Amino acid sequence: MIRVLALVLLATSASAETLRIGAEPDYRPYMQRDAAGNWTGFDRQMGDEICLRGGFTCEWVLMPFDALIPAIVAGDIDIAIAGMANAPSRARVVDFTQTYRPDNANFGAFAALVPALSVEGLLTGVQTGTIHADYLEQLGQPMVAFADAASLTDALRAGQVQVIFGSWGALEEMAGTTDPDLRIVATVEMPDYGTAIAVTKDRPDLRARLDEILEALAADGVLATLEQRWFPEGEAL
Repeated sequence: MIRVLALVLLATSASAETLRIGAEPDYRPYMQRDAAGNWTGFDRQMGDEICLRGGFTCEWVLMPFDALIPAIVAGDIDIAIAGMANAPSRARVVDFTQTYRPDNANFGAFAALVPALSVEGLLTGVQTGTIHADYLEQLGQPMVAFADAASLTDALRAGQVQVIFGSWGALEEMAGTTDPDLRIVATVEMPDYGTAIAVTKDRPDLRARLDEILEALAADGVLATLEQRWFPEGEAL
């Protein structure tokens, strides 16, 4: 069984179908805590709307990002909503819905605690299970993988790595909020596969239902409203 970090129950009705939604905690602005300590964010609000429209009783199961797809395969959760790119390597083991965020250019970024740093050959921290880890592996960059974004910055400050690599938008968000001493020192354009919901391959009917709901959310402007709220500058995170 996957070790669950947190569990939030969102009930609709006693007879509704239960939908177990895996998500990564503290991945701004997809999932984060508000001033009152409640979970919110783009994915949380979209997922709650899916639960409402689909008539689901939803269980939000928060866990490290790299545990999400294994949890789907093991049957511990039904879907994952976690700002996840529908990369080919993932699509071999899980299904994906249609994309729910625009297919913008996807930029990766190297960040450090000092500006004007050349990153070539430097030991780089990256979050495990991400397309950024795949990219560094293909690039041949020496790297160390960590479970979450907080561990990346901790390792950077401790001198375990010389630079960290991830989504440009996510690192910019961290630099503007939780890690003001972080500096973007280089950016690279990466393949963008779109952001979608991961679904167990055992439930093509569920994937079809989710696609219908996503189409409705796009048609009535809900996705556009969420996009404007959580990504006001149009960032491709």
